[in-house]
Amino acid sequence: MQLPTLKRGDAGCFVRQLQTQLMHWEVLSQQDVDGLFGPITESGVKKFQGMRSMKKCQYSPQGLNPTGVVG
Repeated sequence: MQLPTLKRGDAGCFVRQLQTQLMHWEVLSQQDVDGLFGPITESGVKKFQGMRSMKKCQYSPQGLNPTGVVG
């Protein structure tokens, strides 16, 4: 199953799943998990991407570019 690309303005269960994972990585707080991809989620995604920008990982062999878009 291919997951959707998520970006600011999106909403729903996939956004909530992303927010929950960001919460577990201590990038977002529990109160930020609302299923809405707004400025707080975008900032959290960019923070996580920035932490991984120079590190290769299973998701991106070149590292991650902090765009705020997931997928």
